[in-house]
Amino acid sequence: MERRAELKRVSFFAAFMLVYMLSAGLMVEQWPKDALGNDMRRGLYVIQQIAVLAGFLIPALSKGLCDRVADVRFRAALLLCYTLSITSVFFAGNIVLRSVFTLLCAVCVGGVGALVYALLAGETDFEIRRERVKTGRVIGFGGAAAVLLQWMLRSVLKMGYIAEVLLLAVLFFYLLLMLCPGTDPAVDPRSDMKPPHGAEASPDRASSGERTEGGSRGACLCAAICCILMLLAIYESHMNRVSFAGYFYGWTRLVTALGYLLIGELFGRAGRGLASLYMACIALVSVISIFLMLRKGEGWWLHLALFYLVLGSLVAYYNLMFMEYAGRTARPVMWASMGRMLDAGVTALFTVMGGLLPETDIFSLLFCILLLAGMIAAMALGGFLSFGESMSESQAAGLHRGAAEQKPAMSIEERAEAVARRYSLTPRETEVFRLLVTTEDKNQQIADKLYISRRQLQNHISSIYEKTGANTRAGLVLMTGDGRE
Repeated sequence: MERRAELKRVSFFAAFMLVYMLSAGLMVEQWPKDALGNDMRRGLYVIQQIAVLAGFLIPALSKGLCDRVADVRFRAALLLCYTLSITSVFFAGNIVLRSVFTLLCAVCVGGVGALVYALLAGETDFEIRRERVKTGRVIGFGGAAAVLLQWMLRSVLKMGYIAEVLLLAVLFFYLLLMLCPGTDPAVDPRSDMKPPHGAEASPDRASSGERTEGGSRGACLCAAICCILMLLAIYESHMNRVSFAGYFYGWTRLVTALGYLLIGELFGRAGRGLASLYMACIALVSVISIFLMLRKGEGWWLHLALFYLVLGSLVAYYNLMFMEYAGRTARPVMWASMGRMLDAGVTALFTVMGGLLPETDIFSLLFCILLLAGMIAAMALGGFLSFGESMSESQAAGLHRGAAEQKPAMSIEERAEAVARRYSLTPRETEVFRLLVTTEDKNQQIADKLYISRRQLQNHISSIYEKTGANTRAGLVLMTGDGRE
């Protein structure tokens, strides 16, 4: 049963990645090459990336929109909107209409993607090493499967546009079904509780060092990812300068799957140090490759393989790192897909600024060295190069036992109620808090017990973190003085 559930999660992520990659490819390929100049095509590509970014942001900023995904009519309208837009990209003769449908398609893909990442992040307890490893494998195998399928559809089967559109519609429908597998938020009579985004801050939260540390950790993670994205963009621009034409769907693209698998296996082992160290090393190798080998225009397959290895590794890395960080924030939907948003934003920015930057070797070398140093510094400051477990995991057991010895003989339920009263938790938040600290149930099991959706549960957990100042489940248990292992 557990293996079947993991395979279902792998297929879920693989379906989204395939929709994301095929949709992006189809939208770019359908721009008329003869009617548009390079500047116009570059401008449309920038707008498309901004539309993807907007699609990811909309669910994050609109909690009501997230909850409406459980409505069958809303899902049907979203499916119709996506299918109509991706189909019209082929048949709209007017360039303006085609551009409008392209942007609408990008927004639909981004919106569903935000919900996909939030769901995968919300059902994983990243404080448990075993759960981290399992989710790493879901992202690794799911991303690798999507890359292999895309390569087969484009290079082996050479599927036509109409067949691809039909396949995309089916995959999009599957994603919508998986986003709401069962529980409807409407069955919860108290589903209109104040959302965590509007909850008043607890006095203890303002002075909480954990929240401050969490914010700086998120900033360091964003900075590190942006540096790697810029390095990858420079690598791609150098390959374009030496005319590696027709490489996009060649056999070297399969190396992207290897990048997904490597990060998927490394994530969660020895803290986050192995995965982060691997990203730092592969970024350094790519910089060396640019200036010692790529300039000569030789060994094209080696450069393409390295480029795709960095690409697959980076996408898997930022997906997992931000999904883990999302559970410690008040806006988990936004942070779970932050990597994708940064990717779209940096791509758009580099496309605009690329033509303005000098193309001299000395400037590119200095810029790459600066980005590499910034990436390593951000990883070090954020604690991502540490090979030990996080503080909450390495110290939780000892702290729990010490606190339990000093507490009076109260049951864990009584202590949980006392903590809930101290931080003014709502009745539903109190129920969630009690199950978090008294059981080892996963998020889905807790949501089923309370008859709420996983997304609602994640919102309640984020609100509890905001009010108590904790940022992990282990931190909540520590507040109750529970000594359970």
